[in-house]
Amino acid sequence: MAIALLTFALMGTLALLGSIVVGYEVPAQVTALRPHFLLGLLSTTLLVMAHSFIMFFLIATGVEKVIFSIYGSSKLSKIEDLKGKKLGVTQLGASTDFVGRYVLRQAKLEPEKDVAILQMGGQPEIIAGLQGGSIDAGVLAPPITTQARKAGFKQLADLADYDLVFYQGPLDAKKSWLKEHPAEALNVVRGYLDGIATVNKDKQTAIQAISKYTKLTDAEALEEGYQAVVKSLPKVPLPKVDAIKTGLAENKSPAAKTADPASFIEPSLVDQLQKSGFIDSLYK
Repeated sequence: MAIALLTFALMGTLALLGSIVVGYEVPAQVTALRPHFLLGLLSTTLLVMAHSFIMFFLIATGVEKVIFSIYGSSKLSKIEDLKGKKLGVTQLGASTDFVGRYVLRQAKLEPEKDVAILQMGGQPEIIAGLQGGSIDAGVLAPPITTQARKAGFKQLADLADYDLVFYQGPLDAKKSWLKEHPAEALNVVRGYLDGIATVNKDKQTAIQAISKYTKLTDAEALEEGYQAVVKSLPKVPLPKVDAIKTGLAENKSPAAKTADPASFIEPSLVDQLQKSGFIDSLYK
């Protein structure tokens, strides 16, 4: 969540702020609020749902590499040791859920059959679950990973070691609204790009944002979180089909099997701002 909110917190003046849904509880909020934009629609499972029924499209990427790790009890040595145990994720359908299931399948373990998947609510709750013994392992992201190590938990998997292309914290928009309000949509993307530029240029402000949304004050943890994000946050967040293909391949929904990956993205807004020189101007 902090990764998605990092750019959101640094956007500056954002048009139609009330029409943006941020975070993981997307289906209920989309139904209730009918937003024009979604920030942090991390799971391709949810993207399939939004695309199929509400016509949302990914218009700008967030972090372009999976920076999660799986940490567990010191009694465990590898992912295969999770058979018959419990894995904690933030929420079902979130990126932690996607990553957890992906890693388990890579280890020839079937999620929910071989390993129970428990939704904990957030990263701090996963740490609490590990410490309290309600889960045996959890999917964590920097800077919470520093906290896990200091608490004596062991890294069982680092997603940097996997050949996985997946967007974290992208900006999605409603197709019909984009068509009717192209100028306003372009302004929203300008704000998003300005936020990304601030993350890249203003380390202190970015770290303050990470601290605010993770509730952490540990300098080492915050530095780890910042470095993980900035290394994978592109200056030109142009969406590509490869990440969508990855998500669809892991998705068990019937709709995912017949979906055209290209139909999930609309790269024209970022492309226009790149060609106009706007993105370059943010780094001068």
